[in-house]
Amino acid sequence: MFFMLQNTHIYNVNVYKETLEVLEKLKDKYRLGIYSEGTKKFQNHKFKSLGLNKYFDKDLIFIVDAKDTKEVLEKIPKDAIIVDDKETICEFLTKNEIRAIWLNRKDNRKSDKCETIYSLFELPVIL
Repeated sequence: MFFMLQNTHIYNVNVYKETLEVLEKLKDKYRLGIYSEGTKKFQNHKFKSLGLNKYFDKDLIFIVDAKDTKEVLEKIPKDAIIVDDKETICEFLTKNEIRAIWLNRKDNRKSDKCETIYSLFELPVIL
């Protein structure tokens, strides 16, 4: 399987309906960034194709091979708040004194090690 990087519509299915609305609410109150695993070229193209780049501060874009390493932690501002859909990443961040919020879209389980939300609509309320 392969993806044609020139196709700017291929990623539309990957943006949850509340994403743009919440980014609009937060962009004037917070410096927003990206904390993502994957190939930089692919991830950057994906964010650009989705029109998301305009919301994020270029100094706060961290696209890495693995998010749960000490090397990555050293680059993240200590006052950062990171929302992630992987509970293990949120637990790792919390353990390393970075405020992490687990976005659990799968069920109604709550983490006992980090804050939990079930929709991005909840984010502006808890920040």
